[in-house]
Amino acid sequence: MDALPVVGTPVLLELEGVTWRLELVAPAFHDARFIRLAMGEMPPLELMRLEKGRRVACRFHEGQILGAFEGRVAGVVKEDGRAILELDRPASISRSPRRKHVRVNRHVAMKLRLPLRNEALGRALGKDFIMLCWVQATAVNISAGGVRVVLELPRHHSAAPHREAVLRFDLSELHIHDRKVNLVRRDWSTGDTVMIYTFVDLSPEEVQAIEAYNMNWLGSVVAAPAKEPS
Repeated sequence: MDALPVVGTPVLLELEGVTWRLELVAPAFHDARFIRLAMGEMPPLELMRLEKGRRVACRFHEGQILGAFEGRVAGVVKEDGRAILELDRPASISRSPRRKHVRVNRHVAMKLRLPLRNEALGRALGKDFIMLCWVQATAVNISAGGVRVVLELPRHHSAAPHREAVLRFDLSELHIHDRKVNLVRRDWSTGDTVMIYTFVDLSPEEVQAIEAYNMNWLGSVVAAPAKEPS
């Protein structure tokens, strides 16, 4: 049986396209049958209501190592005033080196195709109305590993839960058109609709082109003369 990360390690749990940050806590009475994840002071209802036996995907970082496992929900318990999600201990935990890419904070215009929920039509119909739509977006940072984008949604629309989207953008002479990206998580720290995606099938040449573009841009920023204070 593979070794668990140390107690206190943050664990990212993915559920229906949303990623939740939990924390690995010590097993109760040294019971090694479960992985126990603390859900914080205000546990999300989506996790509190998980049915027993449901499979969830989890990942964690150990320095430059990325760990991942799939767990089966055993239940939710209360301990010292906090809610703890218990998962059956997985038979295996994968570990692999984290990919390193140059990431820069800059705005790049993009288009994404993803499922949108039409809230006004849904209220009229009395049920969710979801369809795939192309929307305008702006990447606020980008690397050969993925992008963080701010979506420009039509009025009365919201992003529906999803695992993947389709992306279009141009970066200098590089043209990425209609390529699949996987959703890592939604960033709820802002009122904007901010999504973080990873590239799925970039070629080595495209990875190198994005890396070179970012390095050149960083070099131009460093080389730019500082402005005199006004």
